[in-house]
Amino acid sequence: MGDEADDEAAMMWQNVLDEVASGRPRNLHCPYCEKEVAVITDEQTRRTRITCKDCKRFIEVKLAEVWTPPTSTTIGGNPSNPSNKDKGK
Repeated sequence: MGDEADDEAAMMWQNVLDEVASGRPRNLHCPYCEKEVAVITDEQTRRTRITCKDCKRFIEVKLAEVWTPPTSTTIGGNPSNPSNKDKGK
């Protein structure tokens, strides 16, 4: 019966899982109570836990590729090339 319960939970959470896998982990809602959910990803194990803040239901999955927001944006130039920093001095 465990596999059936896992399959049912995956179907209920599918829209939320699709959003997280597509890089849109914000403004997501619980498929059971429609309240906001929290998305927590463990970078070492690559497991993602999505938990409802209200009814406490959750799903934990290992996504093929977990989206992470960029830490910085560089326009025009290679940030790893220090010779670009001192031009003109």
